[in-house]
Amino acid sequence: MCPDNNTGTAVREWLSPPNSSMNHNDTRSRHHKGTSTWLVNSKSFLEWKAVGSLLWISGKPGAGKTFLCSTVVEDLRNPPTDPDVWTITTAYFYCTFRDSEKQTLRGLLRSILDQLSTRSNTYYLVLSHLFSKEYSNDPERKPSDEHLIECLKEMLEYSDGMTYIVVDALDECPNSGTTSQRQAILDLLENLACLKLPALRLCVTSRPEDDIGSTLKPLASHHVVLESSPDQEKDIIQYIRSVIASHKKMQAWPGKIKKRVIDTLSENANGMYVVL
Repeated sequence: MCPDNNTGTAVREWLSPPNSSMNHNDTRSRHHKGTSTWLVNSKSFLEWKAVGSLLWISGKPGAGKTFLCSTVVEDLRNPPTDPDVWTITTAYFYCTFRDSEKQTLRGLLRSILDQLSTRSNTYYLVLSHLFSKEYSNDPERKPSDEHLIECLKEMLEYSDGMTYIVVDALDECPNSGTTSQRQAILDLLENLACLKLPALRLCVTSRPEDDIGSTLKPLASHHVVLESSPDQEKDIIQYIRSVIASHKKMQAWPGKIKKRVIDTLSENANGMYVVL
C-alpha cells in the first residue's frame, strides 16, 4: 500500500477517479448466492488465469453479465494460497448508461490507475512520478489521456506481480460522435493486449456488438458465449427457484404449481434472467 501522506492525497485529488467500488458493491448486494460460480470454476476461466491474455464474456441484454463480472472480481481479489504464486493486483471498471463519467476512456483510466496505485507501491511510484514531473506545479490541470495511457503501460511493464484488469459492460459506452468512447477503450485494450506482457490478464464483458467483436475476437485467448452455456441455463433455473423460495406468497404455492412456474419461466427465458 502506498503511504498515506500529503503527496498521496494530492495525487489522488489530482487524479479524481470515479468510484468503481459503488457499482461493484451494489451488484454484489443484488447477486443471488450460488449463481455465477460456474464461470470461475470453468476450464476457460482457469486457463485464462494461468496462461491466457484476454477473456471476453459476451451475452445478450439481461444475461447477467454484470453479476458474472462481479463474481470474477471477487474471485480475483482472493489471495492465492500457493506460496509460489506471484502477488496479485486486481482493478475493475463498470461501464454504465447511468453515469456519463463511467462511459469514457478517461474515466476508466483514472479509476484503474487509482486502484492499482493504492494496491502496489511500485504502481504508486509510477503515478507519483507522472504527477511530480508534469503536474505538481499546476495540480488544477488534469492529466491528458495520453499521459494516463503511458502511465498505465509503464506500471504494467514494471509490475512486480500478476495484474488483472476487468471491464464490465463495454457496450454501455457510446459508439457515436466524432470521438467514439467505446472505440477509444477498444483501442486501449488492443494496445495492452499487444504488449504481450506475461503477467497481465484482461477480462471484458459486453453484448456481442459487431464493433466490439471485430476488435476482441482476434485478441481473445478465451471467449465465453453465455447463450451457448448450459451452466448459464442452470443458473437461471436456480435464480427462479431462489426467488420463489424467498417470496412469502409464492412459498405457499403447491409443489406442482411451483414446478410448472419454474419449468415455464426457464424454458422461455431464452438465456435471460426474468423479473419475478
